[in-house]
Amino acid sequence: MERPTEEEYKIAESNGISRQTVYQRIKYGWSKKKAITKPVTNYRKLCKEIGINYDTFNQRLERGWKVEKALNHPVNVKNRPKNKVV
Repeated sequence: MERPTEEEYKIAESNGISRQTVYQRIKYGWSKKKAITKPVTNYRKLCKEIGINYDTFNQRLERGWKVEKALNHPVNVKNRPKNKVV
């Protein structure tokens, strides 16, 4: 694994990307250029904007769903137990 230079880390930082994120991206096979320039997606914020529960989103990813489908597929509410009024 080729390590980024300090200058490349500074570029990443100016793009809002931490050193740890750059390291992880390169470890998983990203090119250095992509690792220091591709913006980080805040899925928690995106889920809130879309109106999907973040845990639901993560469970979908764990089941092998693609990100786009996990974010855009309607939530199945027909199988949820109804709140009972006592």
